[in-house]
Amino acid sequence: MIHIIKHGKKYYKLNCPVCGCIWTFEKEDMTTGRNSKNETWFSIYCPDCKKRFITWDEEQWTVPYENIKE
Repeated sequence: MIHIIKHGKKYYKLNCPVCGCIWTFEKEDMTTGRNSKNETWFSIYCPDCKKRFITWDEEQWTVPYENIKE
């Protein structure tokens, strides 16, 4: 029988090369869209300097919950 000790949640972490801000966020914080080839992109802005980050692979920014601290 399966017993859940703690539900998992996917977190993301980025380090802005412009201002040095390091922050974590969740999927619902990202904006998504599609290009002309119907491929999905993911985007988020740095909370300090507003630099835009874009990726085609959201897993690129994923970090395990235990590693979200600096």
